[in-house]
Amino acid sequence: MTIDPREFIGIYPSFYILGVYTGFVIIIWEVYKRRLPLIPFLVVMIWGLIFALIGSKLFTLTPVELVGRLKTGSILFIHEKVYIGWLMGGIFGIKIFRKILGFNFDLFDLFAFALPVGFALMRIGCLLGGCCFGKPANLPWALVYAQNSPCYNHHRCSGMLPADAESSLPVHPAQVYEIIAMIIIISLLLYLRNHLKKPGSLGYSYLLLHSILRFFIDFTKEGGTYLFGLKSMQWFLLFVIPIGTVFILLRERNFRTKDFNIFEPRPFLFNLILYLPAPLFLILPKGWLTPAEFKVLLIASLIVAGAFVYRGLSYVGNRFRLFIRIPVTVAGIAILESSTDTTITKDTLKDFFYLEFDGGYMNGAYREICGGLVPYEAGGVGAGLYFKDKLNTTYGINIKGYAFEEDYSRLKYGSAGAFTFNHRYVGFNLGAGMVFPNADYNEVYPSIGLRLGPRDWGYIEGEFLKHKPADLPSPIIKLGIGIGTKDSLKNETHVRLGVALFEGYYANPVIYLFDNRLIISPYISGGMENDVYQFNLTIGYRYYFKD
Repeated sequence: MTIDPREFIGIYPSFYILGVYTGFVIIIWEVYKRRLPLIPFLVVMIWGLIFALIGSKLFTLTPVELVGRLKTGSILFIHEKVYIGWLMGGIFGIKIFRKILGFNFDLFDLFAFALPVGFALMRIGCLLGGCCFGKPANLPWALVYAQNSPCYNHHRCSGMLPADAESSLPVHPAQVYEIIAMIIIISLLLYLRNHLKKPGSLGYSYLLLHSILRFFIDFTKEGGTYLFGLKSMQWFLLFVIPIGTVFILLRERNFRTKDFNIFEPRPFLFNLILYLPAPLFLILPKGWLTPAEFKVLLIASLIVAGAFVYRGLSYVGNRFRLFIRIPVTVAGIAILESSTDTTITKDTLKDFFYLEFDGGYMNGAYREICGGLVPYEAGGVGAGLYFKDKLNTTYGINIKGYAFEEDYSRLKYGSAGAFTFNHRYVGFNLGAGMVFPNADYNEVYPSIGLRLGPRDWGYIEGEFLKHKPADLPSPIIKLGIGIGTKDSLKNETHVRLGVALFEGYYANPVIYLFDNRLIISPYISGGMENDVYQFNLTIGYRYYFKD
């Protein structure tokens, strides 16, 4: 059988993402079945993922290489990864954070089936993508890789192939061996889960079984450094396997019947503060996270952020009667139309309305998901009506219109609208936009923005298809942090920094002057590619109604 990885460009990242998220689904199902608290577990899981990514890269280095990279500062530019390091780092992160967040029992059983299922899916990507290939073999089931594949290039550089060879030598389908190994492990775990007693033993059994099978599979895999006839990884596994076996036997033997499922809840804010640094790993140098790893961590961060938003909105809705205030706000517009006094009240214990007008200009070039580079210019104006209550919570709606020109083609027009909710600790906006009827854009597209953390101190934000003055074009996904002034009642100025998908980094200071009346907001992003950037300048004005 001959495999040409060029026919499966991008297949490994797809299966990597599929493997990770399939594992996530299995883990969340286990959490649901055991009735464990979701938010603290999600925080544990995302930190476990971060430590897993770190471990997967550090385990590619020998101790000497690690010291050398630390001295030269190149530790953040490791592109390779190894699965055993992924496991070890993940276990380390889970053990640390589950204790911090009040889980006084081992959580590793929750990962017992998710890990082999996810790993098997990743290895399908390796098989078709041409990486992690086996050693040359004369077997009926051996694989052959086409020209310019990693396997072919390795054989050519090693002098195993003539210059005119059309394919690699036949090699062991090591990726298939590992997929079969995962199926065997899953079958054994299904049997063992009815016999192991202590929480965590099932997860550790997966590690032990994987280590045993990996030791034998490594005899068929290409690559690695050798010492006395065995690979360094095999020597490591020879050290791990007996220790792991004794460890599991002893923990089962010393098991005493008692309630291990003890959870000591931590405050909601404690969970949030512990989560907030996690998304910062997305802004590490590009060489550290591969595109697939970046997407996995990005979506995982947004999922956890969504859980916090849901819990926060439930709390705010119950306490401040959110769904009653919105219709009251709209009904109050007619009453306040006669007011023309623009003096803002200094008494912050009262409710008040304000109008906000803005206009702006955008220029840049963005990369289409399935296309090329598109230069553009855009300009637009917007208006919004907002209600701020005595607790400094803002509700509002805004609309905007804009004109834009893409790829030096004809001028096009569009409109968008959104609802905004802005509490001190959580905020979101939800909207939609469309381009006026033309052949290129004939659908309504959504936009959403989420914020977690105190807006007058520091917070994280995530945005999907949201930009000013126009919602098109836009970074598909933005994720970043914000820093505000200590007293947002007097000065709402804040600075936002983060990562924009397909663009790189972005910076967006939002400056408020003259009692928060004048708004100046420059936005700039780029860094991923030389020609991909966006620049935007928005200027706005607030009109406060008399209280």
